[in-house]
Amino acid sequence: MDTLKNRIRRFFDTDSSEYLEHKYAKNGNSFMALRRERASELLSTHVAPSFNESFRFLDCGCGPGILVDVLAGHKIDYWGIDISEEMLKLAKRQPGNGPAISGQKHLTRGDVESLPFRSGSFDAAASLGVIEYLEADDRLLAEMARIVKPEGYLLIAVTSRSSYNLLFERPLNVLRKNRLAVRVLNCVKVALKLGQFRQAEFEKRRHAPQEFAKRLGSHGLRVIETVFWGFNVLPHPLHHICGSWLNTRGHAAYATRWKR
Repeated sequence: MDTLKNRIRRFFDTDSSEYLEHKYAKNGNSFMALRRERASELLSTHVAPSFNESFRFLDCGCGPGILVDVLAGHKIDYWGIDISEEMLKLAKRQPGNGPAISGQKHLTRGDVESLPFRSGSFDAAASLGVIEYLEADDRLLAEMARIVKPEGYLLIAVTSRSSYNLLFERPLNVLRKNRLAVRVLNCVKVALKLGQFRQAEFEKRRHAPQEFAKRLGSHGLRVIETVFWGFNVLPHPLHHICGSWLNTRGHAAYATRWKR
């Protein structure tokens, strides 16, 4: 059966070839590069003070291992799980294999809505840019709350549905389903050296931050800090015209969660 998760897995297996170069370039102005910076700041503030050699951290939907890079300077035990085998190959090549990490870097292919770990087996967990690809929030939130110890930390990123940066997202989603449109827009994007415009067989969900906070509460989670990133003078994909300086002056929705 060609399920939503299979379509998403195929997309990211294909997208992995240029993912780091165009989505997470150092000093880049993509919302993903900014998300990494905000994640690093929140982890340093709320989670890093508890780090020790027995600290266990789970990255749910780890993708190419961005948090391996962020956490590489700390002595913790890192675990990453992702549905895409090609993304996991990228994660294996991320730094963090040496003395900077005390435990091994564990990477496994799996489903974030059915985590293969015992309850309360991690001190903290993160999920960045994952929940919008799922059909609903509850299974991921329940699983993350289950595997993290009481008083542990969760870090979750969502994209606000009211963000004007998404002004062109709906027509772009329509174009992504049309093969001819994909070919034309891909030629334009490649010519501008912005990576490829890929066909997608799914649409990402967007969240209302206040409603999402209530959903967290229904799983016994309490918000301790919310930060914002990704303000652009022009909406995506025109934000590239403005350059990185203007695009990094503001922020869009982000949150860190604490399990009671």
